[in-house]
This record gives sequence, C-alpha cells and structure tokens, in this order.
Amino acid sequence: MAMTRLSDPTPRMTLPRALLSEALRLARSPLTAVHLVCGLAAGLACGEYFSVARWDPALGADAYAQFLGALMPLMSAIVCGLAVDEERAAGRLANLTAAPSRGRAVAAKLL
Repeated sequence: MAMTRLSDPTPRMTLPRALLSEALRLARSPLTAVHLVCGLAAGLACGEYFSVARWDPALGADAYAQFLGALMPLMSAIVCGLAVDEERAAGRLANLTAAPSRGRAVAAKLL
C-alpha cells in the first residue's frame, strides 16, 4: 500500500521552507557579522588611502567601486568557504547532497 503525501512523516522541502531554514541558520551564524566587517574594513581602507593619495576627488567614487571590485572575489571566497565549513559541520553536507530537491536548497542559499 502506497503512502499518501498527507501521511508522509517527513515534510517536503519547498522554497519558502528552505528560505526560512537559511534565515534561521544565518541568524545564529557569524557570516552576517563577517559581511559587515568586510564591508566596513574595505570602506575604511579605501577612505584612508584616498585621504593621503593625490587623487582628483571627482574620481573617488569610481576608484572605490574598482577597489571593491578587486576585493569582492576574495570576500566571496572567504564567505563561501565559511558557509561550506558550517554546512559540513552541521550534517556533512546532507542538506545539499541528500535532499531530493537539491535545486530548492541551493536556490535558498543563493537568495
């Protein structure tokens, strides 16, 4: 006798449930603080550099955007590495590799 969906003991993974799970996980995660610290550190370093360098003030915003563009891959690599380490520690990547709806889990991580 086949089980119906209503009597299934495990709830289905939907995108709203996956997003809620990610929000709860990030609330207890240091990643939010890391994002804030990296952004502030980059802004302060850029501001300090442009306060002593001989730059035309009109080019400051463009130079800041280039500075962030140069640092963004490094910041992304650090944050992604921390996220994978947390996922591995939480359940040996079970949420991403064992879930029948992997696409929803990955989409929740990207959103």
